Amino acid sequence: MFPDGGVDHRPHRVVLFVLVLVTASSVAAVGGGAAAQQAQVSTVAVDPVEPAVGEPVTVTVTVTNLASSDGAITVESVRLRDAATGDLLTQTAEIGQIDPGGSLDIPVVVTLTEAGLTRIQAEAYVENVDRPLGRDRYIQPVVIEVVEPLVRPDLTVSPGATYGTTDLTLANYGTLSLEAPQLTVTGPDGTPLTYYLQDVAPGANRTRTIDTRGWAMQTLSVTAAYTANDTSERLTVEHALAERATEPGQVRLTSVDAERTAGGIELSGDAANLGELPVEAVYLRVADSAEVTPIPPRGDFFVGEVAASEFATFRLTASVAPNTSAVPVEIRYIMANAETVTTQTVPIDPAVSAPTESTDGGGGLPWLAIVIALIVAGAAAVVYRTRS
Repeated sequence: MFPDGGVDHRPHRVVLFVLVLVTASSVAAVGGGAAAQQAQVSTVAVDPVEPAVGEPVTVTVTVTNLASSDGAITVESVRLRDAATGDLLTQTAEIGQIDPGGSLDIPVVVTLTEAGLTRIQAEAYVENVDRPLGRDRYIQPVVIEVVEPLVRPDLTVSPGATYGTTDLTLANYGTLSLEAPQLTVTGPDGTPLTYYLQDVAPGANRTRTIDTRGWAMQTLSVTAAYTANDTSERLTVEHALAERATEPGQVRLTSVDAERTAGGIELSGDAANLGELPVEAVYLRVADSAEVTPIPPRGDFFVGEVAASEFATFRLTASVAPNTSAVPVEIRYIMANAETVTTQTVPIDPAVSAPTESTDGGGGLPWLAIVIALIVAGAAAVVYRTRS
């Protein structure tokens, strides 16, 4: 969606940047005298190649010292002039030396104020004490197509690649950079959430992915604020979050049985995936509490992957206090590259955790003592009959 306001939102046919080709043989020094040429302007580059009116343009002039040169050359300055009037547009000075066979890229920034074909002249000044003015001047013409300023942003809101995420994308189809962009989203509780982006150059885009898991189905209002050509603007779009009844992957413990063991209790059952996507690295652990403690041999249990709508069996062992009615089990798993940690309380029959009776309740002899006495009596009878 495009805003109604802005610097200029009219469609514009982009004219390709025209750069006069440069060859080593076409560059000559201007200044007089018979001294041998030592330097040349080998290339001139412009960025952006399709600048808008008022947009800074970087003209990079490459100066090369010929390999046949007797020594280093000193580049005094690089200047840009209006080719028609000769007026100086901008310059840079005190650049430095270049050894024989070397080259130096010298960027010069200029701002052009009129649309259309603009002809400028790049000039490199190289020190030469044999010249009357003490320097050589190397000239290279450049033609640049300057277009009318055009602000044309596009803000889109779409589901992210990962479940529960939403992508906010700010694209720039204009000729001016969108500077210091900010994206503001109204959260489920009505609180505005602001996200900052880097500048968006013409023809580029920036995306911010936000976590919208747990947000109720609602219409999101997203506003992009930015500055273009020293003017602040805003663009707002609305997006309806898709409704989902359940999580794509959700692990719950089902069909759980509890049995008494010598050291405590054993839980056995199914770790079921109730969602629409597979879950990975499912891990179960008896959670410590005042009444429950995990014990060997299975205080924890690694289940692994569970496909959608499938289940895997598990066994856990724990020591429980008398008359405990529930055991907390921690559940960990990975779904859509994100880890989920939950705790499920598994109810158990208090009779399972009740103390085991060690007597017959009537004060008689313990069963073990009775068995031993019978064995001893039987052995004595055998000995007596043998002797008889």
